[in-house]
Amino acid sequence: IYSFASVSASNTLEPYFSDYNREVSMYNKFKALKTTHPSLKTLIAVGGWTHNEPGKDTCHRFATVSSSPENRQTFANSVVSFLVQYGFDGIDLDWEYPADADRCGTSDDKTNYALLVEAIRTAFDDGGHDFLITMAIPVSEFRLGEGYDLLSLSQNLDWFNIMTYDIAGELSRNTTPLMRYGMSLRYD
Repeated sequence: IYSFASVSASNTLEPYFSDYNREVSMYNKFKALKTTHPSLKTLIAVGGWTHNEPGKDTCHRFATVSSSPENRQTFANSVVSFLVQYGFDGIDLDWEYPADADRCGTSDDKTNYALLVEAIRTAFDDGGHDFLITMAIPVSEFRLGEGYDLLSLSQNLDWFNIMTYDIAGELSRNTTPLMRYGMSLRYD
């Protein structure tokens, strides 16, 4: 998964960095991995933690692009164009976090996010494309319940990528091994 692309102010998928030539060069290097690994699937991730940072001009864009049938269709069509133009095999959606007011979310995000994914899947199917749709989701039960209609999403996603790296972080006091010390294996 190549991270990241961005949602534009015009509700389309766009390269993340303003240096377009550099970004396309990096896409090509990423796609070149398929020469040695022909069955590799390359995906472009859209969003990420900083995309919904309060105060950034991109903060409300996921909520906006999901908010109406017209915006969802515009975005879905742009995803198809982006994947075809740059040669990716699919998209990974990384909205952190729908319905979180502290991160520019709205109470309608949970429903609208599932509708956005449905619009993308329909655009893929209508265009005869076999692109993948995946989604980064948190491990937090609260966040999942607040912003993700998992049943609806699962109907149109190929898989979820669970952000297990969020289980422990700088606020964690300690972590615990998964098993007793004596049960661990040693490889020499």
